[in-house]
Amino acid sequence: MGPLSGIANLVDARSRRVSSFDRSGGNADYVKLPAGETVTLAEVQGAGRITHLWFTISSKDPLVRRNLVLRAYWDGCEHPSVASPLGEFFGQGRGETYPLAALPLAAAPKGGNALVCYFPMPFGNGARLTLENQGDVEVNALYYYVDYEEVEVGPARNSPRRSPTLGTAKTSGPCSDPRRRTPPTPTTT
Repeated sequence: MGPLSGIANLVDARSRRVSSFDRSGGNADYVKLPAGETVTLAEVQGAGRITHLWFTISSKDPLVRRNLVLRAYWDGCEHPSVASPLGEFFGQGRGETYPLAALPLAAAPKGGNALVCYFPMPFGNGARLTLENQGDVEVNALYYYVDYEEVEVGPARNSPRRSPTLGTAKTSGPCSDPRRRTPPTPTTT
């Protein structure tokens, strides 16, 4: 079975979206992220699965993709299960920008400025996504979508992790990427 074998499966879920839309009803569909600050991108209650992330960033910081750190917390945990520089999470290392096309990730168009993720990220009792600006330069405009499904599924039996089944016979595993950020080490000859 290939990676898209379950694409036609019906799922008993409600699709939802959290985004950077302009809360005043205007056209400023972004948030600013000052240096040293953290913004909560999404806070979801109950069981479900994040299905899609999309980001576009405007900043004068040349290493903005390295200096923005994405964190995901599942099921009320105090510590994040995902903690990664934004660029690395989307397959773009060392703070660089370039086009990328892979099954769960994309960075496009020219220069790879729109970051897209389709990793399924299940949670059994709540999810919270944050983005921290660890750089010295403000992010002038952060545009984002967090798409997710809400389900009415209780805790998975015999599982240390209460992930929803989302229409499958087996429980989904947790999404975890406890990456530890370290500065690149220069090579010596």
